Amino acid sequence: VVLEVGPKTLQSYGGSQDQGTATPTAGGDGFDLAGNVWKAIEVNARVTPDTVLGFNVRASDLGEIFALGFDDDLTRSAATDDATFLQLGGTQNMSGVVAALDYVGDNKVQRFEVPIGQLYTGDYKHLVFVGDDDANGSTSGQYAEISLFERGALTVDGEATRVIQGPRNQDRGTAEVGPAGTDVTLLGNAWKAVELNRTITADTWLSFDFEASDLGEVTGIGFDSDGTFPSSRIFQLGGSQTLGIQDARSYDLGDGLVHFDIPVGQFYTGAMQQLVFVGDDDRSGGSTEARFANIELTEGQPMFVGETLVAPQGDYGGQGGGTAVIGNEGRDLRLSDNGWQRFELPVDVQADTVIAFDHRGADAGEILAVGVVNSTANTPGNFVKIAGSQGVPQFAGQDLIVPSNTFQKVEVRIGDFVPQGVYSNLVVAVDDDADGSGAARFRDIEVLQSPTSAAVTSHDAAQDDGRAHELGTSGTLKLTENAWKQIVLSDFEVDANTRLQFEFRSDLEGEIHGIGIDDDASNSPSRMYQLHGTQTSAQNQSQNNQYTTDEGFKHYEIDVGQDFTGTFDRIVLVMDDDVPTPEADSYFRDIFLTGLGHDDTTLQVI
Repeated sequence: VVLEVGPKTLQSYGGSQDQGTATPTAGGDGFDLAGNVWKAIEVNARVTPDTVLGFNVRASDLGEIFALGFDDDLTRSAATDDATFLQLGGTQNMSGVVAALDYVGDNKVQRFEVPIGQLYTGDYKHLVFVGDDDANGSTSGQYAEISLFERGALTVDGEATRVIQGPRNQDRGTAEVGPAGTDVTLLGNAWKAVELNRTITADTWLSFDFEASDLGEVTGIGFDSDGTFPSSRIFQLGGSQTLGIQDARSYDLGDGLVHFDIPVGQFYTGAMQQLVFVGDDDRSGGSTEARFANIELTEGQPMFVGETLVAPQGDYGGQGGGTAVIGNEGRDLRLSDNGWQRFELPVDVQADTVIAFDHRGADAGEILAVGVVNSTANTPGNFVKIAGSQGVPQFAGQDLIVPSNTFQKVEVRIGDFVPQGVYSNLVVAVDDDADGSGAARFRDIEVLQSPTSAAVTSHDAAQDDGRAHELGTSGTLKLTENAWKQIVLSDFEVDANTRLQFEFRSDLEGEIHGIGIDDDASNSPSRMYQLHGTQTSAQNQSQNNQYTTDEGFKHYEIDVGQDFTGTFDRIVLVMDDDVPTPEADSYFRDIFLTGLGHDDTTLQVI
């Protein structure tokens, strides 16, 4: 929330200490300090671990103490109250301040975003501003664009880390972390970073999803070792100006959500302390709006197994890695020349675990196979043969398909063939050490499990005869065939502020792909949103025709509280395709309800 400052909100703090003046700015977003000033505004703030205090400072004279902090009353006790204060400068040191900030001075405007929730937490009634100078009363400065907001941790490469401010002479914008903690949106003129402490090697790749409605002057991403954000380490993705490395600059407005894989180690190497985000737009009223999501680092070119990015490790069991080519934004692997590829990926094999993929290739070589192993040593008993010219008694399966130059769906119920348990590696192979003529294309490799992240049951039983799987343990649900499913929750209150957020993907279009909210197990079309499909149903059509088949995940935010309100207890997911041989699919992940009820709470569904 941006704090409005006016004559009625400014109160004297610390009794006789306050002898100066504070004049509100014309826009009401700050005030000018003059003299020996101790002023407070009422904020009634709850400081949580996610709370950030943002403000701009401009001062020509910092006096003895230039600072700000929180307080419960209008009386100062230096021994306790000063522990909440941040000092920006002055000729004296305020005793016991929680942190000292480095203001550049010289009447320059400088933006600060301080994650105060990482310094202390609690409930506070007032925010206090200090321009102390009881020697000669010469303090002259300004606080403006004062705001308090919540910003959760961002998950980068599997670790949650806080978004911090970039170079203060550049950064005037904000960063909003999504409720899932997997994405950050830059707004305005924003230069942000997260602590990473990563050594970039010649094999390091940076992968992420990106979308923007305004690219500003420069939008980019990169690494930093000293807090300066050097342009030589920034990969520009788009914008009206040119800055940094241009090899990844390919994004145009209207492209939607795009996946990027950048071979960072081919441009620079070394120890880096931060991953940095640039949304530069220092024109008046900077308008950048750009979102980075699902950020991962791999050693080697990455590809997706389900929704996990992992780099193939080549050689397995002394067989040789062959030739491996990754394409289709990391969802396609082509193997030839006696190709064996190992993925360091945990696979929890249960009775109903399925390894699924699309396969194309007329020459399966001697052995086309998939397996799960716990070491790089050859373990034939853990492999399933899918096709090939050789008979291999040690391999289970023995020819599940007839090789073809058209794509075929392959589902290997791995739990039927190998002992149940957790394996550390997934291996795919086209073995052909006779003449190396075997070749195969694996597309959309997935490990499918019974859902564990949420209890998924049938919705509208007369409709539902499809399946719901979870991709590994990722929380991503895949619906296939003719599936009408529900996730039953505790009661939640939808009001005018409620928003449904999620990501959706479909690689094969069916008749109706949708999501909705309900209070029983029967279909309620008025509360169901169609997202995609060949049919136009009775469901709400406000979100339909926005998705293109096989474009990957698309982020949705639907203001459901503008369409209906009330008490509900379930989310409904639909993949309707009641044709004789349904093959369509729907993927859903990161489903959240925000702005629920009077307290505007957030509910994570999956």
